[in-house]
Amino acid sequence: MTIVPIRPQMTEVEYDRQRAKLRETYGDNSIEAAAKRDQAIAILFYRSGWTQERLAKKERKSDSWVLSHVRFGRFLNFLTDVRSSESLPKNLTESRFRSYWLRADPKETNERIRFQAVLMLMRSQSIWAARRPSIGEPIKEGFADGKWHRPSVIAEKIGADEAHVLDTIKGMSNNGTYGCKVERKRVGQQIEFRIFKTDKTVSLDELIEKLAPIIKELKAEGKKNMATMSPATVSHLAGKLSNLLDEWAR
Repeated sequence: MTIVPIRPQMTEVEYDRQRAKLRETYGDNSIEAAAKRDQAIAILFYRSGWTQERLAKKERKSDSWVLSHVRFGRFLNFLTDVRSSESLPKNLTESRFRSYWLRADPKETNERIRFQAVLMLMRSQSIWAARRPSIGEPIKEGFADGKWHRPSVIAEKIGADEAHVLDTIKGMSNNGTYGCKVERKRVGQQIEFRIFKTDKTVSLDELIEKLAPIIKELKAEGKKNMATMSPATVSHLAGKLSNLLDEWAR
């Protein structure tokens, strides 16, 4: 008889985290995957500082192939230099960039000016998506209160679309961005999130040192019967807990 080991199922949060990593690495389709690959290779070529001949030999590619990718790398670096207010199109492969490069004025010998012409061509054809405004801080300030919130409610309150809210909260969950920790649960057909600020942390040693005696005393009171239990003692212990929470919140 063959024994098949039982594989524990991923939680929905774990699945979403792994799926987000795949999407970030490979995109949502083959074109996006090709674009991410081309961009990564071009940036590597640019940062390597190697000659085209050395790169061609290392990669076992033609000089023209290497030249095109090195130029693409310089264009990506140009975008960083000019601090473009837009994010890269998800389908910007090297070949697509090259099509715009060839359409720009070939008589222009200043590469940066020609890069600017390429950028203008891309904008004119609406392949360039405007960078969405950052909404992490508004979400943090308005909803990092430890209570459960639906993304639709968050979106309505801060004036953003729900997809943008979900993307931002996923970033918080996966990467701890904006100093937040995120929990998630499903309520019927709806998803709700609970967000906590992690700007302030308390060491485990301090928690144990200060909370353990209070917990011990509470347990002792809980074992007493109604006749011997002291409400005053419970109230005193609750006050000590409240004072600690206030201290850690400051």
